[in-house]
Amino acid sequence: MIIGWLRRHPTFLSVLLCLFTSVVTIAAADIYFGRKADARDAANAPHRVTSHQEPKPTHPDPELGYVLRSNIVSRDVCMRGNEVIFDCRYTLDEFGRRYTPVENKEGRDSFIVFLGCSFTFGLSVNDDETFPACMGREAPGYMPYNYGTGGYGPQQAYLLIDRIDWEKEVPE
Repeated sequence: MIIGWLRRHPTFLSVLLCLFTSVVTIAAADIYFGRKADARDAANAPHRVTSHQEPKPTHPDPELGYVLRSNIVSRDVCMRGNEVIFDCRYTLDEFGRRYTPVENKEGRDSFIVFLGCSFTFGLSVNDDETFPACMGREAPGYMPYNYGTGGYGPQQAYLLIDRIDWEKEVPE
């Protein structure tokens, strides 16, 4: 009965055969390439780069996407296999900006505000190695404030300017 029906509807049989062949081909390719990828991953394991931040220095924000947390010290470790590429700490102050260590804070009668991306923030370097910290050492009359955040662009910097409570966060 089924065979008779299939003979009267050859198109259905062709579609069914194509579907079966496609499923078998995809399954075979998945097995083949999956095993090949597993072998490649095993061979490259000593060269794989991994990075881990604890605690995570950002949290979600509805307008900016994410912002830096306040009053935390975050550790960032990046490794290639067992080799440490960098191991640093990010200190974030009560205003959610990167702490910038400087000498003689009282003698600084002007300020510089740094806005930007991970270069400004100082991704993968300690607090005293950031661009704003270097600027603070080279310009002893200016107090640097680091509002840089990894991944930020000009749009976030523009929006962040309106969020800064200038009298409270950047005293003269």
